[in-house]
Amino acid sequence: ADAACAVGATYKGRKFGDLADISVLSFNGNKTITCGGGGAVAGNDEELLSLVRHLTTTARCGSEYDFDMVGFNYRMTNVQAAIGCAQMERLEEFVERKRVIRRFYDDEFKDTAAECFAKSEGSSCWFSGIVLPKPEGIEEVRGIIARMRENGIEGRTFWKPVHLQKVYMDCPRSDVSVSEGIWDRIVTLPCSTGITDEQLAYVAGVVKKEFI
Repeated sequence: ADAACAVGATYKGRKFGDLADISVLSFNGNKTITCGGGGAVAGNDEELLSLVRHLTTTARCGSEYDFDMVGFNYRMTNVQAAIGCAQMERLEEFVERKRVIRRFYDDEFKDTAAECFAKSEGSSCWFSGIVLPKPEGIEEVRGIIARMRENGIEGRTFWKPVHLQKVYMDCPRSDVSVSEGIWDRIVTLPCSTGITDEQLAYVAGVVKKEFI
């Protein structure tokens, strides 16, 4: 399972690592817990996890240079691991701050034409943003982001669905009309755990002017 940003999340009372045989986390610089890059694999299937450990350490057998499979050097450094472990000690604090930020934006934009991100019990609320009311297209989103940046606020478009990327346009696909109808209406908003209440209020004030 792709659990890139799910650290700290639960679903129906179950932690993310218990929802699939194997779940893959990202520790990229923009995640709630970061090592500067890389990631981790979590799960309950000890046999699969053992295979993952073996493959990610070059599939080396013993202390000599013998290999029984085609492996990879996917190990993070001790320094990266130490950075991640230190942050994991504050995981509950970080996730709660993310949830506070999400609730703040929900409250600030509830009386505007913009919609907030969907609510989900147990969400890690890694990202926050708004969804524009009409499918006006990516240019409207870019216009709002440009005005945000004029006011010193970082904003970005959302991820373009993979099937719309040039290299995959001719590939088979299922019905992805929901993704097609929403990705270009999303404006992502600043939501780092380090953002202050004053900064949140400033962001909301600038962006809400677009809907008054």
